[in-house]
Amino acid sequence: MTIMQSLWRGMTRRLRSEAGASSVELLVFFPLLLLIVLLTVQVALSWYGNEVATSTAREV
Repeated sequence: MTIMQSLWRGMTRRLRSEAGASSVELLVFFPLLLLIVLLTVQVALSWYGNEVATSTAREV
């Protein structure tokens, strides 16, 4: 085995392990990110509903 082959083999092995680590990180953090986004949307909808109800009550 030449030096270039061993270097290439080492680089590809390292890249594969980093890709696996990235997949695990995505699986861990994606639900948290999704939760934050959905909570933000829910708070915005609640705030908007409160503003509409308050505005309607003032007009009556």
